[in-house]
Amino acid sequence: MTATPEARAWHERGDQRSPSPLFRPAKLTPEQRDEIVRRLDDGEEPMDLALEYGVAAGTIRNFR
Repeated sequence: MTATPEARAWHERGDQRSPSPLFRPAKLTPEQRDEIVRRLDDGEEPMDLALEYGVAAGTIRNFR
């Protein structure tokens, strides 16, 4: 099963309600992801950021 363009757009925007059962709502907005990348580049630890944003440390590490 492939995602519709609407579902892809929803996922990229990080909307809180899913138009499709294919995706879960994003826990982080694009702005939060940008901030995390900047903070990782500044030397902050993924685990500290994960606790602050309420996501797994692996999620934060994936942004590197």
